[in-house]
Amino acid sequence: MENASPLAIPDSVEQANQAFLRDREALSAAIRAGEDGLAVAAALEELTDAWLLTLWAAAVPAALRPRISLHAIGGYGRGELAIHSDLDVLVALHDEALAEEPELEAAVERWMVWARQTRLRLSHVARTPAQALENRADFASAVALLDRRPLQPLPADQELPAAFDLPELLAYLRQDDQGRSFVARLLEGHRHRVARQGETVFLLEPDVKHGEGGLRDLNDLAWAARVRADLDVRRLRPEPGGQTFGFQEDHARLYRRSLGALLSLRNRLHLLRGRKHDRYTFREQQQIAAVELELLGGEPPFEPAQLHAEIELQMAAYYRQARAVDQLAERFLRRWTAPDSPPRRLALTFEARAGRLCRTRDVPIDPFAALRLADDEDLLLDPDLEAYIEEEVAAWPPGDDNPPERALALRALLVDPDLSWRTSRRLLELGILTRIVPEFAPLLCHVQHDLYHVYTTDIHSLKCLEAGRDLLRADPEELRWPYFGHQARAIEDTEVFLLACLFHDIGKNRGGDHSARGADLVVDLGPRLGLTEAQISRLRFLVLHHLDLSLTSRRRDISDPAVIDELADRVGTLECLNQLSALTYCDMSTVGPDVMNDWNASLLIELTAQIGRRIQAGPLISEAAEQLLRDEALESVLRWRPAIDGEALRAFLDELPTEHLQDTPTPEITALEWVRQF
Repeated sequence: MENASPLAIPDSVEQANQAFLRDREALSAAIRAGEDGLAVAAALEELTDAWLLTLWAAAVPAALRPRISLHAIGGYGRGELAIHSDLDVLVALHDEALAEEPELEAAVERWMVWARQTRLRLSHVARTPAQALENRADFASAVALLDRRPLQPLPADQELPAAFDLPELLAYLRQDDQGRSFVARLLEGHRHRVARQGETVFLLEPDVKHGEGGLRDLNDLAWAARVRADLDVRRLRPEPGGQTFGFQEDHARLYRRSLGALLSLRNRLHLLRGRKHDRYTFREQQQIAAVELELLGGEPPFEPAQLHAEIELQMAAYYRQARAVDQLAERFLRRWTAPDSPPRRLALTFEARAGRLCRTRDVPIDPFAALRLADDEDLLLDPDLEAYIEEEVAAWPPGDDNPPERALALRALLVDPDLSWRTSRRLLELGILTRIVPEFAPLLCHVQHDLYHVYTTDIHSLKCLEAGRDLLRADPEELRWPYFGHQARAIEDTEVFLLACLFHDIGKNRGGDHSARGADLVVDLGPRLGLTEAQISRLRFLVLHHLDLSLTSRRRDISDPAVIDELADRVGTLECLNQLSALTYCDMSTVGPDVMNDWNASLLIELTAQIGRRIQAGPLISEAAEQLLRDEALESVLRWRPAIDGEALRAFLDELPTEHLQDTPTPEITALEWVRQF
């Protein structure tokens, strides 16, 4: 057999390959219909195991096989195969002598060549026990071995060398701190991955594997649980002597549900591209939406409005799930990283422990007090405290049915210019914001299927609020465009400005003009938050007109005095202009990358400056008064030069700016040099 060419494929192997491909193809219909990804992965795993073992038996001499075992690693080992996933296999050599066996090298080469006839990407790594011990020092290699799964049981008279044994690996990874440093590496990788992918779950075209709230976050959670707690999070089954470390059945259900949904989506993406593909692009969103509409009984081709509506529903569901996955992974990675350390008492019912705010007693607490304390002390919330607040808030009534002090406590946090972005996210993620302001709920995970809005509406609103706080705190001269910092410094009512940053899009996802709808909503919302009538009126104005400056600066001629006069008359005061301009800056800066660029900033600055000068010049005169000025100028010149063409002079005077007629006495007009041309 050692003389056989690697390209010479036996009939039995050819038949096995063809049967394997037919069986895989049969799964495609289930994938297109949205079959749960875990069920598909189990079926793929069974098919793939049998196929690889068939090829292995044909490629490797029988004398060598008892000294070698095959193990699935990576996603294959975890039971997370998608239809075009890579197949990663560990060839475990049970003794060191096999590494020098030329017959084995040729056999493995045959096996790989035959397997790749199916056009699947099969990768393998061969390791002796000594190499396995050496390679576990590499973090990525050690993590890969955590997912090791034998393709078939070993014979009763054989044992796997200890170097490949999971208990040995776990003991090594736990080191002297019960696995906390290992989990800390995962948490660090999670945060770097988030920063690399775009710093938020809510991207237009998310990566379902590496993006925030994607498959890799679930993998991190599973690896951390295995090392830190000897826990299988998918089944919530600790190993003998293990414990759950706070991971409960509801967490396991969320894990399984999210894993199945993500794998199902990943399978669909693979089928649509005919290869491994994990980015959920506009193209795939539209194709999957069309499939869903067909499954619901629709007849293609579908109208763009139908597709967009279905896409927005699908993406909203995806973002809700991604947010839940992100929170689950972040909470438990933080929890399992925290070292044991003496607590620091902060208040009667709170203490700081390992960078987290914790409850000290099982007594009712005020969620707002907890959030304020965590913000002041720059602490993360303990997962148990987060769960307590979520449960407490879920029992609150919506909107005006809450006690007034809750709405006032919410307002105090929202309008605090020094509040951290983390606390604002907590207000949203723990349900506090939408309980007291249910008008905000339609914005949750609301996606707009275009290239302009990068984030969901709720996250854009929070980012706009964060930008508003940053603008109020900043030294104007350190900003890219200091003009907006100076405007923010001049704002007297910063509370209304910050509330406008948060609520400027509150009318979205309701149909119609979102600015007009939002203006009506904040009129009802204002009294709940304890705003005065004057503040409500200004908040209404800012929400109603929050697009005026951005649209005018980019779509109209800002050198036209009539455009400036119109906006100056609408805005009325410098305080209102400062608020509106700063809001426009924050809105444009957080709607998407590069929207607020040098060109758009210069247009907005020029427009705002002209409006400001016009407001400072005083109110515009009435049309009747303006006409009287022009008539007086005409009569004066005609008295002085009766031979002048009156119609031509009238046309000329009509072109003069109103400000010129106001500021120049009529006798002086008659002496102007330009009259001599007539």
